[in-house]
Amino acid sequence: MTIEGQKTILLVEDEALLAMAEQKALERYGYTMQTVSTGEKAMEFVQSSPGIDLILMDINLGEVIDGTEAAEIILKGHDVPLSSYRVTASVKSWKKQKTSPLMDMS
Repeated sequence: MTIEGQKTILLVEDEALLAMAEQKALERYGYTMQTVSTGEKAMEFVQSSPGIDLILMDINLGEVIDGTEAAEIILKGHDVPLSSYRVTASVKSWKKQKTSPLMDMS
């Protein structure tokens, strides 16, 4: 945690625009955000940065280690809540997301 009572979330997302939108939305609710784009970077960050209160991880990170593998490795050595998700790119889901208050970019 950073400021007293303020929670720190590590966001692991390889899609830059989506990461920016998620980060901005969560910061509006008072969370301190740290963002990395690969499973490897997530593992390094957790190892070197105590005080992460929650990890939100895309499971489709690609590259060398995907989100599922990175989550397994992180959880073996660290007691931190981790939630994984998968982004699906469909017109229907995009339209629904655009109307969500979480996706309000103003």
